[in-house]
Amino acid sequence: QLKLFGQRSEIQDAQAKHFFDQVSTNKLKVITVQFEETQLGDETAKALGLRLRACGSLETVKMIMYKTNVTDVGGAALGAISSSELKDLDIWLQETRVGDMTGCAFGQCLEKSKKLERVKFNLYDTELTDDGGAQLISGMVSEVLVDLSIRLFVTDARDTVVGDKTGKAMATVLEHCPDLKYIWLGFANTAVSDVSGEQIGVSLAKCKKLEKIHLDFNARPKQNQKLQDSGCRKLVEALKCQTSLLDLELRLAGTHLGDLAARALGNSLGSCVLLKKVKLYLHGTKLTDSGGRDIALGLSWCKKLDDLYIALSDTIVADDTGKEFASAIAAFSNLRTVHLDFGGTHVSDESLTQLDAALELLSSLIDVIMKFDKTKVTEEKARGVEDKLQRDGLALKIETQRHTHQGAPADS
Repeated sequence: QLKLFGQRSEIQDAQAKHFFDQVSTNKLKVITVQFEETQLGDETAKALGLRLRACGSLETVKMIMYKTNVTDVGGAALGAISSSELKDLDIWLQETRVGDMTGCAFGQCLEKSKKLERVKFNLYDTELTDDGGAQLISGMVSEVLVDLSIRLFVTDARDTVVGDKTGKAMATVLEHCPDLKYIWLGFANTAVSDVSGEQIGVSLAKCKKLEKIHLDFNARPKQNQKLQDSGCRKLVEALKCQTSLLDLELRLAGTHLGDLAARALGNSLGSCVLLKKVKLYLHGTKLTDSGGRDIALGLSWCKKLDDLYIALSDTIVADDTGKEFASAIAAFSNLRTVHLDFGGTHVSDESLTQLDAALELLSSLIDVIMKFDKTKVTEEKARGVEDKLQRDGLALKIETQRHTHQGAPADS
């Protein structure tokens, strides 16, 4: 094993290069290199790449080199892994200047690695385009893969983003991963459209052993390319087959998700009866009261929930949705944390009354946050609910138009 840790240090590119030039790595099976937020650049990357090429027995590679000076030349050098024994690959190069050469190099590396069980790539906010993203993803086919995490999202305004070539490649890979248990796909603020959403959804439905799903297709309000209701619907319909699912995080905020997709999501949630953790980011969508009710009804079948996060702000839901969520929450006897965001919707004191009655039944609660800013919920009602629910061991916060009503655990 070789493990090097120099994160946030003052180590220079030439020093690190010299080390890798000298070290013998021929018999290594595990390499961990952690140099994030340093001045290291392409010289170090190329020297490390030569070492990786010489390691024919590598089983585990972890390279954390984000926020460094590595460019596409250095990134391509890091993709020179030659081992056919590779089982675990974990690459963090986000917020660097790597691009399509890096994607192509790692794609070719992955094609040779038929024993891969775990793959993780953090390449968000880089110069990777759709061509490089597709080449990277295409190499990930492995019938023994159980853990897949691909984060190619964008957090700033840039033209270099992945799109449907990458999305289609992802769908093809999922077709050949029958044993997948954990998946994290991050395509937020990219050029991925309904074509990708539909194909990924169809392929994901064939992965019957999933226990944890995290899908991030969030879109900015003025973004040209985003998922429509049909793409969202196909994506969430894949959840109906996931009878082993324990943890779901779905980010579709800012998309054109509407009531048809919401109904599909509700139907799918009704099949995921083992779920313990659910986070739904659906704010800023086309959701109305009809779709909100369907989601809450489906969620009511998940009796084992202990962690619930629902963001429906800036949608057209109203009290029917609020009351339906209250009915669902009342049945979650193991619930410990609740975060509900109805800001900018049409809910009123009537919803808060029902939620208050539901939460009062749950002795297991330790953390409750409810947001009702820019709604019809009054401050007087929020203050009354906060006083009524407050008890030892419960952290409670209710936000309305102007004020936050907050109580902390007495014994915290």
